[in-house]
Amino acid sequence: MAKQVATMLGDSEFDYISKAREKAGLSMYTFVKNAIMLAAERELNEPAVKSPLLEQMIEALGSRKRYLYQLGPYSDANHREWLSGRFTAATNREIREAVAQWRAAGGTT
Repeated sequence: MAKQVATMLGDSEFDYISKAREKAGLSMYTFVKNAIMLAAERELNEPAVKSPLLEQMIEALGSRKRYLYQLGPYSDANHREWLSGRFTAATNREIREAVAQWRAAGGTT
């Protein structure tokens, strides 16, 4: 029996994935399935060692302050932009990973 996985993408994310899929010459199904399998393999086979830069970014997110006039918490996109400005040596993947790990650990700012 086959299982299904679904997600919601914004227009820009969908366009980005579509461009990569077209360049690879694959159907959307095959492209997304390959991406999911690669991500699963990376998570299951990669050692759980955090780089010092990743730890610094997670710590910085934890100490980030909210403004008095701020109505709600920062979005993940806002955190990624903030980190890219503070940690210019970090790659996009490291920044996304830092935000994801921080959220998974209960980060709510």
